[in-house]
Amino acid sequence: MQLAGAIVKVEGTAEEIRDLVKTENFDSAEFFKGAASVGMHKGWLVFPAILFIACLVANIFFMAPEKWALLINVLGLVIACWFAVSAHITWQSKTITAITPIFAIIILMVSSSQMTMAEAADRFDKYYEDCAE
Repeated sequence: MQLAGAIVKVEGTAEEIRDLVKTENFDSAEFFKGAASVGMHKGWLVFPAILFIACLVANIFFMAPEKWALLINVLGLVIACWFAVSAHITWQSKTITAITPIFAIIILMVSSSQMTMAEAADRFDKYYEDCAE
């Protein structure tokens, strides 16, 4: 017997293979899981989260010169993208992948006083409606 589209040949009849699968409790869904569904180390989520919080603390508590503030914000954006990619790989969710950077950008802008909380709420409502469509 040869599987359609398969590169290797399987030895045995269809009945023999079916019996083997039944007696050995073979679960094809478990066997053919992709590498992404295995998950990844939690450090890939925790480390960027800690770095992002450090950027927020630097924006809130330290009055940095304009160029340093720009550097902190750019690093915050890069870290937010890193976190979004890690979250997507971990949870395989388009919603989490879309909302994570939006939240991060809004929080970063509020922490650097580029936006008020009221403006942030209005923008989040707009982004949420756009994502829901």
